[in-house]
Amino acid sequence: MKTEKMYFRKPKWLRRIASAFLDIFSAVILALLISFISTPIVNKVFNGPQAYEELYSYSISTRIYTYNDDGTLSIISDVKTMDENITYFYENCTEGKIDEYNNLKKEKPELFVLDTVTGKYVEREYDYNNQEVRAQYTVFYQGVLEICKTQYLDAYLMKQEGYKEALTKVNQMLYTNILACSFLGLALIYLVVPLLNKDFKTFGKMAFKLRIISKVGPSSKPSKLQLIFRQLFTIFFEYVLTVATLGIFGIPIPFILLISMSMVFLTKHNQSFHDLCTSTMLVDDYPSNEAVGANNSYMITYFKEEK
Repeated sequence: MKTEKMYFRKPKWLRRIASAFLDIFSAVILALLISFISTPIVNKVFNGPQAYEELYSYSISTRIYTYNDDGTLSIISDVKTMDENITYFYENCTEGKIDEYNNLKKEKPELFVLDTVTGKYVEREYDYNNQEVRAQYTVFYQGVLEICKTQYLDAYLMKQEGYKEALTKVNQMLYTNILACSFLGLALIYLVVPLLNKDFKTFGKMAFKLRIISKVGPSSKPSKLQLIFRQLFTIFFEYVLTVATLGIFGIPIPFILLISMSMVFLTKHNQSFHDLCTSTMLVDDYPSNEAVGANNSYMITYFKEEK
């Protein structure tokens, strides 16, 4: 058994960071493009239109939402029906807090007047074609609708078992689609692209002249199996797990990715999590007249069998 010491230039930090960002950006763009294909498939598997219809029907029942021409929802905007619809919402969806709405009207004597018969405040008579007056009513009603949405709507809807079931189904559908698109985008950028070129480089490594080497013999070039494991570690443990936390915490939290980034600064050869797991490392592949020496390079010892 003989040993051979080889020196490899340390990559510049700026190029290393830029390479990582380019790969991530490419994967995100690719995932978005894939979503145009995957969304209809996921919708069909989960029966998405029915799930959305069930979900929307509960929002429509509050009468502060209406259907758009494309089947989506929007807040009511017709001034002629806003008072009637908001009154219905306060009477049926806020545990009887209609007095709150009446008091809000009371604070706007220029818009509402007390009806002595019902004891409630009603709109003053006005010309609907008068845009200035109509705008005043619109601003008032939009403010009230915002209160309805932020203070009462979710509490009312989450008491409806059918709504919660439909919401769970829609969230599962969206979550599945995000995971599938993320995995496919990452797999194409981090696995397929490197396997298609002889130096096992991603777009980022090609653009910024970096390459992956193996720390174990018989040569510095990693084996294809070694590369596959390295890239799969990157995809699953650093990125897909980050996306997966979206379903647990509501936001993606990059636990493993942050640990991996920290390890780059703490390990002797600036290896990340996936590098340590697969005995690989990242080195400079940029043409340079600078001599390779102990100060600007990594020294790796390879053990080879004597012939």
